[in-house]
Amino acid sequence: MQDIKLGSKQIRNLHILFENISKYDKRFHGYKLLPISYNKDSYEDFEKNVIDFLKKQAHDSDDYSNALSYFGIYPDEYDQNFVVAKKMIDLYGKYLDGKNIVEVATGNFPALSLKIAQLYPEVNNIIVYDHELVVNKKDDIRDVSELERIDIRKEEFDSSKEIPKNSIIISRHPCTSLPGIIASRTINKDNNVDLYTVLCNCTNELINIDVYDLDDRLIRPGVYSTSTTQKLDRYIAATLFAEDLRDSNGYPISWQDNLEEYFSDDLDYNFDTTEDPITQSRYRIMYTKKR
Repeated sequence: MQDIKLGSKQIRNLHILFENISKYDKRFHGYKLLPISYNKDSYEDFEKNVIDFLKKQAHDSDDYSNALSYFGIYPDEYDQNFVVAKKMIDLYGKYLDGKNIVEVATGNFPALSLKIAQLYPEVNNIIVYDHELVVNKKDDIRDVSELERIDIRKEEFDSSKEIPKNSIIISRHPCTSLPGIIASRTINKDNNVDLYTVLCNCTNELINIDVYDLDDRLIRPGVYSTSTTQKLDRYIAATLFAEDLRDSNGYPISWQDNLEEYFSDDLDYNFDTTEDPITQSRYRIMYTKKR
């Protein structure tokens, strides 16, 4: 268990969240902002519960960690969105000037885009895509001023969605959106579109398509996809992940290993690693950088 201590910035943000949590819970139509019971009359209990949650939970065990990142509750050194945003900014540097940021599969809260907006004010054009977004720009902008620079699109991402010229597609643990990210970047490569994505460590049956199941899965879009574009994106994924992703003992393996092998001859694709600051879990980063 990490000994996490909140600084003055986090305490201020926690007070704001505590004062507004009933409003947020109501407006999010039943989406429970935090996984803990809280006494609305006792800030001290609320703070203790939040700190206990931060200490015990992995970042991606559920949606709540992304909410706490978005509301600035994590100390920076323990906030994976902050760590990823800083690493990305350090990598691209002045290359980001004038670029559009397009975050895919952002989750309920656009925490990664928010950290980029806070760390790098020169980035003025940010689009976020996710059909589960619960942020209301009109109501939230008072608490999170950087939302003025974020175009919130409550849509499920696939390669048919708008990607402006001179963009970087970013994502952290996109899972089933990864086929659309790769397809979109391929389609838009001539428009100077790059990508920077932190791959999750999961195996996902909607991505790990057995080559013999292709026709069956493409014929039944009601089960495996919601649009013609998603069927095409997953077809592309199937060509990438055609091998049965299991190790010598028959256990599933993570599909980022296949990605790295697939793109090994493409000099435009690079792979690196990052580490979750709480759990020390290591994740592969897949990115492109124009030369």
